[in-house]
Amino acid sequence: MEAKKIILLIISVILIIIAIFMNVMPLHQDSKPESSFEITKEDYEEWDTILLKQKYNNSAQAEERYAAVFVYSGNMGEMKQYLIEDKRNIDITVPADSNYIISLPANSTVAYSWNIRNERKRIISFDQLTQTENPMTKNDQGKVGVSYARQNFYFHGEETGREKLVMRYEHLTEQREDTIELTFRIKVE
Repeated sequence: MEAKKIILLIISVILIIIAIFMNVMPLHQDSKPESSFEITKEDYEEWDTILLKQKYNNSAQAEERYAAVFVYSGNMGEMKQYLIEDKRNIDITVPADSNYIISLPANSTVAYSWNIRNERKRIISFDQLTQTENPMTKNDQGKVGVSYARQNFYFHGEETGREKLVMRYEHLTEQREDTIELTFRIKVE
C-alpha cells in the first residue's frame, strides 16, 4: 500500500513538472523574472520552439518593443524582458558556463535587422542566430506591416568577467539615421 502512494506521488510530481514545462513562462517587464523552470533542451531548433511559445510584451505603439533575455544554465532557465529604447544600457548577469539567448523583435515585413556592432573580447562567445515568426494576436492578424518576428542570438560565457555587446537595429542595404542601438553589459560570474 505504501509503495502505491509513493508511485502516485512521483507520477504527480512528474505531471506537474511537465505541465509547467508545457505552459508559457510568465514574463515581467524590465528585470525581475516571475518564474523559472527546469529545462533540458540543447538543440537550437528545440529552443526556437520554446521561444515561439513565449508571451512577449507587445504594444500597439510601434516604437514600444521589448528585448527578451533567456539565461539557461544546466537544466534551469529564466526569461526577463526589457523595454527597447535607443542608446539604452541593459545589465545582464549570467553564471559561468551558462548559455543565454537575446531575443529581439525584428519586423519581417521591412528591410531592417539586428546586428552585433562591436568587437568582442573572449568573455562571451556568439553561437548562432535564428529567426522565428511568432504567432500574432487576433487583433493584429491580417494587418499590413505587422510582424511578431524575432531574431534570436545564442551566446555562452567563455570565462568570468565583464563585456559589452552593442546591438543595432539598422537598414539592411542603406545607411540611414533611424537606427536603434542597445548595449548589453554582460557580467559572467
